[in-house]
Amino acid sequence: LMTKEYFQLPTEDIDNYWTVFAPKIHEALTKADNDDYSLEGVYWRLKSNVLQLFFILNGDQLETMFVTSVTRFDKSAYLTPVFITSMNHKNKTNLKFLQSCLIEIAKQYGCNKIYGGGRKGWSRVLKKLGYKKETFMTLTLE
Repeated sequence: LMTKEYFQLPTEDIDNYWTVFAPKIHEALTKADNDDYSLEGVYWRLKSNVLQLFFILNGDQLETMFVTSVTRFDKSAYLTPVFITSMNHKNKTNLKFLQSCLIEIAKQYGCNKIYGGGRKGWSRVLKKLGYKKETFMTLTLE
């Protein structure tokens, strides 16, 4: 029986493991058509702990990588999973396990909300996990 666990990659270890995680972060950026971040920008945000990198091990297998950010307001603090990607497409993480990781991380960072989103198909999945749709619209300035 393999045990799944998640770990945060400490900021001081980002350089040691960047070659492992950078291709997956790049893949997540490309797949999501995310033009808000550059790979270099993600690297520097991880190094300065503006973003946090976590990974899930299933036994000794690197299964999933996810990057989060924390945003604090006067009455709320949000944990936002920015990127989530499988490290091995044959071995996908159970979403309920990932959700339990995110809840635990949110509590560790003093967050009382998790803000999630992504490609269109994720809305059905997130609803099943208890997420509610809130109005969020974006105006892109030229």
